[in-house]
Amino acid sequence: MMKWGKDFSGKLTFAVANREEIAQMLPESGFPDNHAEVVVVVFDENERKFIMPTKLTADNFKSFLTSYIAGEVEAHIKSEDAPADNSGPVTVVTGKTFDKLVMDENKDVLIEFYAPWCGHCKSLEPKWNELAEKMQENDDVVIAKMDATANDAPAQFQVSGYPTIYWAPKGSKKNPVKYQGGREVSDFVKYVKDNASPKKTEL
Repeated sequence: MMKWGKDFSGKLTFAVANREEIAQMLPESGFPDNHAEVVVVVFDENERKFIMPTKLTADNFKSFLTSYIAGEVEAHIKSEDAPADNSGPVTVVTGKTFDKLVMDENKDVLIEFYAPWCGHCKSLEPKWNELAEKMQENDDVVIAKMDATANDAPAQFQVSGYPTIYWAPKGSKKNPVKYQGGREVSDFVKYVKDNASPKKTEL
């Protein structure tokens, strides 16, 4: 495979790893750890993953990389199915709905990244629901949550523990702010009020 990559020297950096070395990464990357075939993945500068969909042959390998460089390959996004009903106070976000729901430049978004097994996340849930109910009157603010163990988020939303909360305001979606305040409903309400984008006035 390294031999086949010579045509792409200077454009891509190649590495080979055996399954044991990256066993923990495989499920997190969205494909099964018992995958029988060789897996070819390109990671770009934004940590997005592009997975070769075909069997590994010299022609398929070169065709995949040529298409990737040309921008013709879609990034692989690990994602749950979006809920059939997402009309509750807390907006449920998945990997494939993240851009639509969180990166919307018309909304300020406070999003919790949680893990289903996390005790602190379970303790936070009723407070998060109460916060969302209080914020329902403000159409410009979205209170959201995403299971970070089952869905991919853009690289700027770094999650190293649970729960992790980010504020993604209008006009600054590429630079979300990690929430570092208290975890009572009153703390969240104050934070949102203090940081919410000014409403546009009708002329």
